[in-house]
This record gives sequence, structure tokens and C-alpha cells, in this order.
Amino acid sequence: MRNHFKIIIFAAIWLALFCELIFDAELKQSLHTYLELHPVMAPILLILLQLTFTIFVLPCSTLTILAGILWGVKLGIIYSTLATLMSSSLTFFLGRYSFLNTKIINSYSSHQWGAKINQLLSRFNLWASALAHVNPLFPGSSLGYIFGTTNISYGAFILGAAIGTMPLQLMMVLIGDLSIKAFLNTAKIQSLAIIALLVAILGIYLIILPKILKKKTVKNDDNSLSS
Repeated sequence: MRNHFKIIIFAAIWLALFCELIFDAELKQSLHTYLELHPVMAPILLILLQLTFTIFVLPCSTLTILAGILWGVKLGIIYSTLATLMSSSLTFFLGRYSFLNTKIINSYSSHQWGAKINQLLSRFNLWASALAHVNPLFPGSSLGYIFGTTNISYGAFILGAAIGTMPLQLMMVLIGDLSIKAFLNTAKIQSLAIIALLVAILGIYLIILPKILKKKTVKNDDNSLSS
């Protein structure tokens, strides 16, 4: 019951931030004014925000939308990917080398997330990180903590994180970029229509993908048992 309550709270916060970034014209103006005044500090702040969100296991996808709003698709995906990989690296090394290692092992040894990560590692080895990151049901911000306690190499983990998070990052950056174009009244109707389409695709992605991965896992289980 407590976990369900946390999920509802996180979802409500995420939805509020999402709507604020997409529809608040005054906020967009303030963000771009800050970007013009501080072109170097702005991407540094984005990375620091994502590091903070990740440490406290908060959803970071709204920051990807922010990257699209501020820098468009090309620079936005670069800064967003850089922030994601730095955050994943931080939690991975905290999980592997800090005082949190024992605490995480104790917390997740009997937890469903820990069990699923171990199953992925035993079946897919180097691709386990990519599959975990592409699955929206996994708590993405905390994956580095959990993978840090396993025997996966840092290289395999961070490559998987880059591959697995890319589809969702591309969608979020594109939504951010289109929202600022709609705000600037350049192809407003088209931009809003594409945003609605991307949100629909995102919803399908979040609903359908876990089912596909679950069927794939069950199929692998059946094959391993039959062999």
C-alpha cells in the first residue's frame, strides 16, 4: 500500500511538471531569458538538477523535456544524454564503492526489482542494462544503485543505459522542442498536433512495452526449462 501511495505521489508530481513545462508560456520565456544570459551555466545546471533528482530517486524525464525547450532537438539530446550518463555513472559508483553498497544489497536482495535485475543479468549478460533501462516499469533513477551491487562491468552498464534510455529521451526532447515552437507561434497547430501524437505514442510505449518484455522473459524461461 505504501509503495502504491509513493507511485501516485511521484506520478502526480511528474504530471504537474510535465504540464507546467508544456503549457506555461511565462515559464518558457523565463527559461529562455536565463539561457540567453547564462549560456554556459544553463547546461551545467541541467546536469546538476539531474544528478540531484537521480540521487534521491526522483523521475528525471521532465528534465529531458526541459532540454528540448531550451536547446532544441540536436543540442537538447546531447545535453540530456550527457546528464543521464553522468547520473547513471554516479549512482553506479555509489552502489558499488560507497557505504550504500551493503544497505542496497540488503534492501534489494529480497525485493522484486533486485530479483528482476539478477534475472536479466543471468539471461542477457551485456544487454541486461539496456533491457532494464528501456522498460519504463523499472525505477530508472535507481538502476545505477542496483547494478552497482552486481558483477556487471561499468562499460556494459553505461552502454546499456545509453541504448535503453535513447527512445524515451528522443520523444521527450522532441516534445519539448515542439512545445517551444508552438509558444513562438511558428506552426502552432502542427506543433500541438504532433505533441498530442507523441504523448499518445508515449502512453502506448509505457503500456505495451512492459507486456512485450514480460512475454519475452516468460518465453526465455520456458526455453531454459525445456532444455
